[in-house]
Amino acid sequence: MITNFDATMYLIRERPVDIGIAFGFTKLQPINEIGYSLHNEWIKKMLFSTKDYLLQAHRESYKTTCVIVALAIQMLIYKSMTVAFFRKTDADIKEVIGSVRKCLETDIAIGIAWNLYETELSLTKESMTELTTNLFLDTRGCAQLTGIGLGSSIVGKHYDKMFTDDICNQKDRISKAEREATKAAYGELGNILNDRIAGNPYVGVMCNTGTPWHRDDVYQLMPEPIVYTYHDTSILSDEKIARQKKMLTPSLFAANYELKHVSNEGQLFKDPKYCDDMSKFLYGSAHVDCAFGGDNYTALTIMQEHDDEKGNTKYYAIGWVWHKHVQKCYGEIKRVCKDFKVDIIYLEDNADKGYVSSEMDMHGMWTKPYHENQNKDVKISTYLYAAWLDMYWHPETDPEYLTQIIDYVPTFEPDDAPDSCASILREVMNTSTAFIM
Repeated sequence: MITNFDATMYLIRERPVDIGIAFGFTKLQPINEIGYSLHNEWIKKMLFSTKDYLLQAHRESYKTTCVIVALAIQMLIYKSMTVAFFRKTDADIKEVIGSVRKCLETDIAIGIAWNLYETELSLTKESMTELTTNLFLDTRGCAQLTGIGLGSSIVGKHYDKMFTDDICNQKDRISKAEREATKAAYGELGNILNDRIAGNPYVGVMCNTGTPWHRDDVYQLMPEPIVYTYHDTSILSDEKIARQKKMLTPSLFAANYELKHVSNEGQLFKDPKYCDDMSKFLYGSAHVDCAFGGDNYTALTIMQEHDDEKGNTKYYAIGWVWHKHVQKCYGEIKRVCKDFKVDIIYLEDNADKGYVSSEMDMHGMWTKPYHENQNKDVKISTYLYAAWLDMYWHPETDPEYLTQIIDYVPTFEPDDAPDSCASILREVMNTSTAFIM
């Protein structure tokens, strides 16, 4: 237990990771025998930086955990500062604000408040997006900490300090429109950040954390990044890295874990187009690419075709992937096929001799098994490539599904999504020789 003011201030300034671990985040890296902890340095940067910065670290490096710890400590030590925290969506915000609230309810937070101010810490305002403690001295009427989904209305708002965390995600990687929307929303944040003031060097600072997804993403608008790859942190085991390399395409692994962009030589599919007219997607056909274990994904594609005003055929699709055995996906497959009023579900019977088709029929789904006789890469490079510029995707398409398509390179896995998409395209295009019944 902390016992005096000086010891408390030393802990905050020099060893804030100890506070984070006491909050319950036991996977944070403790300070070693030579006085170093990666996460300790990150939290100190978040608390005491006097200029804007960008921390880019690989996925699963606990950077968001460090942000949560920094936000909680900041509310304890900067009693007059208003802080805004931005993530991609409102749902992402709720998770983080809830975690900060739990930190402030711990004995360590209560002890810090008492040792610094001889005040019993309490929350005077708490919701899924706002938190205020009884330490707060500001009289402007806003909350001490406010969580906001990027793109939400910020008209009339002003804050002393801002955090952005993972405002760029997989959707930015697969959609140029999403990247441009993210950049536009980020550009607006400067209008609500209060100017720096004399006597408090921490006001007017924007702290950014995240993982890069595309060479033209929002991080190009931020300061030069401080970069930590999986080689730099040593957080992930060799087994974990090997597994991720096996599961992800080379370019996606490079972006997420090596923090660099690798061009896919011969990339076939770029910048998918979207359509939000639900009627275009109804009463179509579906295809399931079944996973039976290992590193494969079960992929579901739903597709419908419509002619445009010039009589040209356009294809409207939505897809999902699940990294699990097809038998564990029956419920979800049935639900979405019902929502989209699917007429029939196609699936190949090469591996299971029609067993999955029979099971899905018993679960109330109308299936049509077929025997696949075409090379997978030839099928993808033929049917999907031919239709790609005429395809429109539902906005709720699983980002992982589309990532598999845009990252598709022959012989590299996972390729379950492009395989499923090419298969249903082949059927929708009425290629009668495609299936051997």
